[in-house]
Amino acid sequence: MEQALLFIKNTNNLLAEYQCKYCGNVVIRYKSNAKRVMSCGCRRNIKHGKHGCSNTYLYKVYKGYENRYKKIEFKDFMEFNNWARDNGWFPNKMVIRKNTSLGIKRDNLIIIDKEEGIRKVRRKSSEITPIQKTDVIICYREAKKQFRGESQVCILNFVALQLKLTFCDVFKIITGNDIDNNEFDSRKSYKRSWYLFNNKKKGKE
Repeated sequence: MEQALLFIKNTNNLLAEYQCKYCGNVVIRYKSNAKRVMSCGCRRNIKHGKHGCSNTYLYKVYKGYENRYKKIEFKDFMEFNNWARDNGWFPNKMVIRKNTSLGIKRDNLIIIDKEEGIRKVRRKSSEITPIQKTDVIICYREAKKQFRGESQVCILNFVALQLKLTFCDVFKIITGNDIDNNEFDSRKSYKRSWYLFNNKKKGKE
């Protein structure tokens, strides 16, 4: 039987970090049991119609694509998850688009080291046009008035969704600073901002 948990590193004499080959989730397990388990636990959820990967990096990337774009090449999360793993994704890597003006297609996605990916995202900020910067500022001011009581991060996420820009771009335009990716995670307020964005779209229809 092929091992489901792939060894990453030892944490002590008894425990080690492993990556689940099915969902990419990183878990800590007893070394004596790791070879016998069927998965990190995600396979149990699949039997009940769930993939068990909702807290993983790849799932959050996929949902971001699904929420932002009308058409993506992958029919569901598991197809995207399998593509990423087959193409070398690991917890120290990230998935980005080669060309941000193109859609979510296999030949437009690349898997690279996180540090390199962060540098690429930050370089893209310099490509924002003056008109786009003005649009961000206007949209941000309107959103602050409309959604009083919401956090700044939630509003920044909303602006990014509204103008189809990255959160990093909007954050830098409004605050004048780059994001510290080691300490900051905009995904915490993403669900709330997506809810506001969806409700606003429905209100226009």
